[in-house]
Amino acid sequence: MGIMKNIGRVIISGVLLATGSSTIGSAQNFQPLGPGQKHPASSAPLYDPTPTPYCNIILSNPNEYSNLESQVHGSNPAGTILAQFVLEAFAEANSNNSLLDSQSATDAVTALTDLQSMWIPSALNFKSYYADSQVTNTNTLEFVIEQLIQIPFRFPKLLAQYGSVTQSGTIENLLSTLLTEAEAGELNHQVDFSYTNVFLAKVCNLILIGQGPTDGSRNVLVTADSTVIDTGRTLLMEWTSTVRMYGIHEFLTATYTGLDLEMLGNIELFAADPGIVSMAQQGYKEQWLDMYVNWYNQDQRLGGTHSRTYEFLTDEDRKTDRFLYAASNPTTVSSPAWPDLLTARTLIYWRGQDYVSYILPPPSDIPTRFPVTVPVNTARTILRDFGLIGTGFNPAWMYAENYMGNPSGIGGSTYPFSVGSAESEYTDPTFEGLTIMLPGNGITTNVNFNMQGRKDYYLQQVVASKSETLEPFIACAQSGAETLFLAASNAQQDANAEEVASTITIPNSAQVWVGNSSSPENLAPGQSVSLSSGSTIFVQVTNPGQSDALVTGIRFLLSTDMDGNSVSLSLVNDGSQYNALRVTCVHSATAPSSGNAVIAFWTRTGYSSDLSTNFNSFRSALTSASVTSTYDSTSGAVTLSIPGWNGTMSIQANTITQTTTSISGTDVDSAFTLPLLDVNGTEYLSSTIQEWTTQGIGDAVGGEAAFRASDGLYTGQVQIIGAGRDIWGTADGFQFYYQQLTGNGTIIGRLTNMPTGAGTDPWAKAGLMMRNDLTPESMNAYISLDGTHGQRFSVRAATNGPSTRSGNSTTTVPYWFKITRVNNTFTGYTSLDGENWSQVGAPATIPMDATIYVGAAVTSRNVSNPITTGFDNLGFLQQ
Repeated sequence: MGIMKNIGRVIISGVLLATGSSTIGSAQNFQPLGPGQKHPASSAPLYDPTPTPYCNIILSNPNEYSNLESQVHGSNPAGTILAQFVLEAFAEANSNNSLLDSQSATDAVTALTDLQSMWIPSALNFKSYYADSQVTNTNTLEFVIEQLIQIPFRFPKLLAQYGSVTQSGTIENLLSTLLTEAEAGELNHQVDFSYTNVFLAKVCNLILIGQGPTDGSRNVLVTADSTVIDTGRTLLMEWTSTVRMYGIHEFLTATYTGLDLEMLGNIELFAADPGIVSMAQQGYKEQWLDMYVNWYNQDQRLGGTHSRTYEFLTDEDRKTDRFLYAASNPTTVSSPAWPDLLTARTLIYWRGQDYVSYILPPPSDIPTRFPVTVPVNTARTILRDFGLIGTGFNPAWMYAENYMGNPSGIGGSTYPFSVGSAESEYTDPTFEGLTIMLPGNGITTNVNFNMQGRKDYYLQQVVASKSETLEPFIACAQSGAETLFLAASNAQQDANAEEVASTITIPNSAQVWVGNSSSPENLAPGQSVSLSSGSTIFVQVTNPGQSDALVTGIRFLLSTDMDGNSVSLSLVNDGSQYNALRVTCVHSATAPSSGNAVIAFWTRTGYSSDLSTNFNSFRSALTSASVTSTYDSTSGAVTLSIPGWNGTMSIQANTITQTTTSISGTDVDSAFTLPLLDVNGTEYLSSTIQEWTTQGIGDAVGGEAAFRASDGLYTGQVQIIGAGRDIWGTADGFQFYYQQLTGNGTIIGRLTNMPTGAGTDPWAKAGLMMRNDLTPESMNAYISLDGTHGQRFSVRAATNGPSTRSGNSTTTVPYWFKITRVNNTFTGYTSLDGENWSQVGAPATIPMDATIYVGAAVTSRNVSNPITTGFDNLGFLQQ
């Protein structure tokens, strides 16, 4: 096996406001506990319980662990692989109720030691590979730590066998050091919130490290720091607020959607702050809604315009499929079409994505909105707003459109296909402005457009010395399965390019026909065919033994050099390296000094019931259609017009100013208010992420709630001003700040401010409530601070019935409150630190409805003189 590498330990520490517990709320009440110190509790069991799955999804391969372990001893292991091995070594041992075997334990130390040697203090980040001389990918920090931080939260008891944390070179010591360094790195690393998966990994890491992770014997690995938690909380608020306004920037990127769900799931599972959990749940809900809209069975998904896709040619990703399979196959294996997901193993859960998809169900109020599959002979159209900001953008057209159709085939199979396009400049160096997915032969064939400047036509080269991919201006009209597409890039943008080229990639599992030729092209590796600037090609996908097919026609309307002269295109077979063909237009063979590159084309995707008569008619209709395509290189003006299936489609734009003048014939017109998530004309997201509401109940007047929020998204901190006669007797008068809860759940929060003294009634109340309805006489359970009289748990068990209460004399502020509902049993709790809870009074049986109202309730016991109170960490958990 590998040789241990000798390294020095580097510990970065700062001034920490430690809590010694896993919640921000207790910062004022405990002395800091540093690494190696122990909380006053211990655990006896050696192993952590295997979670009960909500679905029968099995995600591991018997050979995967040994293959992964062998990579640890390679000459140049990746940091992400080293971290993944340590996580999976613990998961593998724990799932078998055993310790790590001696080899795995040794290899875990090797992996962690190697990671320590890969830490660059000056950069506060990891090298990507062991042999690297410096940090080459700053995101390595997020992807290493999101795996390591799961170990103390998922396997604390097992981890406790591998200390002590203060003994140099032990697993706990190395893990403690790496997490401590990473905390400083995450605080230092700036990530754009639109870079969703990395941003959420940063947020998750900050929150979980900031909580002060411990092992199962309560030994502290990293000192808890409420400031770090609050940083993570603020960043999560920023991301969820952006999602609330614009949707997820990386939607339809299969690889990243799984990562996004993993991070939000880990926050929901392990974060102690209920306000943070509430935000994570909202983000998780939005992600699931996006998945149900855009993904169905394997190879049934919308294409979309991806910010990044690692399955650029054939979509073989399975990370998102794991979550989708969990949703569509909750108890049984429905199809052998998932070979990479299902094996004979049971009750095995490994890295984070597997674990979250295995254990955390999708939100219960999302699946009913959309069917799991697109029915045969139907279609779906989805519009999303990018929410981009910049001087070159026309906000009337900053959207993405995605269409999926599922026609039936006479050969016995359906042909789900999708077309996705973007309408605006897309500022990402791996630009794709158009994606068409044509499933066939067991994989999804992707037809993709890109404009780039580094002679990397398949966007597969990761070479630091290469120039970045271009970021062209685009204008696109899409109507169902047709697009009219324009892309342009100028010399000023492209000054660092090796060349300027537009490429459409076509996996060689498809057949390519040129014009109305009698047979498809058959190019040997290295061969190419020249195409005129007005050529039309047809990409045909069929399954073995079938006579029908899906076809995409692409008619080129403009292809110019930087000076505006028409240039030809080439259909090229580059050999077996990429298993693909490409059509490339070279606008400039070197870095250009002036001018604009322009390409425009019309795509039409449809079902061909045969490969003769119907196929030939499809081709003839596209090649013979009368079109308009003009470009004035002096003024930059472009005019395009084509006769689409559903009417004329046209674009007027300017390549010099990079602006769109007009677009017509699309499924969205310029007067349309851009949606967050619009499906076949119905907006879904705004009604899915529920906002908190404030209302005066009974005779309460002059009250209000001012909450820390952005665009209505709740953040857990709220100031409530409340009047009203009381919360007592047979009817109430108070200010209520609430959401609805269906079924069992918990409302939790900390009362931070409660006035006392002259002018305040000694029985004024502030606390948390579960209430059957919004009438004054409603049944309710209320845990509160009752002025100068202490904490009370009060109950009205029948509508318009009497109230009862019990409690204690504690009047301390701040103080935590909590109510749980299990069926019709309601229990009130209070806590000084948010971790150690004391029950107040006896549980109450109240026959409330399935859906009730939960929130914070404040009354001054004076109708005309409200009091001002404050809460933080306020959230409810649906269970």
